[in-house]
Formats: sequence, C-alpha cells, structure tokens
Amino acid sequence: MRNLVRYFGLTFLQYIGVVMAFVVLVVLGARYTPLSLFESYTYMMPTMGLWLAPLTLAGCHSTMALPTYFGVRRWNTFLCVQILAVVMELCTLALAVLGTTLIASWNPEYDMVLSVGGIPVLLAASLTVTEMALLAQYLPRGAKQRTASILMFLIMIVLSCSITIGFVKAIGIPLALFPIHALRPGWAVFTLVCAAVAVILGVATWRFYRKAVIRL
Repeated sequence: MRNLVRYFGLTFLQYIGVVMAFVVLVVLGARYTPLSLFESYTYMMPTMGLWLAPLTLAGCHSTMALPTYFGVRRWNTFLCVQILAVVMELCTLALAVLGTTLIASWNPEYDMVLSVGGIPVLLAASLTVTEMALLAQYLPRGAKQRTASILMFLIMIVLSCSITIGFVKAIGIPLALFPIHALRPGWAVFTLVCAAVAVILGVATWRFYRKAVIRL
C-alpha cells in the first residue's frame, strides 16, 4: 500500500503544481493589473475543482491500470484512487480559499471570497463530477456502453458548467444564492444530494472496475 501511495503521489504532485501555478498567476495578475483583466479567472477560482481534478483523473487511465497490470490488488488501487481524488479536491479548494481571500484583502470590489463553510458544498459537487469521470473509463466497451460513456462526459460538462454559472456571481445570478455555505438550507440539500450521488457513482465504478479487462 505504501508503494501505491508513492506511485499515485507523483500524480498528485504534478496536479497540485499546476493548480498552485494557476492560483499564483491569477492572484498576482489581480494584484498588479486592473481586476477586469483577470476578472473571469478570479471569479471562477472557487470552481477549479469541478474542472481540473476530473480532467486529470479522466486522462490517467494508464496510470491507474499499471499497478493492476503488474498484480496489485484491484481494491487497493481503487481505494488509493478514491483517496487521491478527495485529497486533490480538498487541496484545490484550500488554494481557492487562500487565493480569493488574498484578492479580497487588497481589492474591495472583489466579493467572491470562498469561505470555509462553502468547502463542503463545492467538495460534494466536485466529487460527483470526478466519480462520473472515473466511471466513464470502466464501462464495458460495447456499442451501447460507448454511447453511455459519451453521454456521461456530456453530462459532466453540462453539470460543471451549470454549477460554475450558479456559483459565479459576476454572471448576474440573483444574490439570494450567496453566500455559499453548507449550513444554509438550499445549499445543505444540494450538498447532501451531490454526496449521495457521488457515493452511488463510486460504488458503480468499483463494480465495473473489478470486472474490467485491464489494458495498457
């Protein structure tokens, strides 16, 4: 298990390096240039996890397959990937909190600060999209399943866009949606629904993954 953690740790380090570079670039850009030049990026920063982590895990099929191909138990590999997904999302959200707080500290016009109470909301939403990305990789390869995989990726894109639009205040969504906080009734329901869907998708991913034919 320790070797698996080291193996997937390389994927995590590469991912978090990209996220940190993006946050630093946007924060410095917002600090030393007019905010309007980086406005879209600063307002979308809290939703980075909806896009970056699922795309990263969706594109590392061979990375996930390699340990199983060399005899590592499938459950251990699956568990490490699930832990990796959660850690990636948590670190992304932590960087988003830091980045938005820094921007707001020197720019009073910026009002899209992600609070700690908003982390569970975005974490549940991001994990739902991530689990869909993982599930799409391990559906059987028949014609119907290929169609299902394509539809699943389209649903991921639509869901991510919808959640991003709902969270990005600059697009003109009614202010009643804000602040984003897990203890507000509407966001609490949203969080619980996303968490339940993520668990269901995770179980489905394991059922398909344990029967999948692993090819490099």
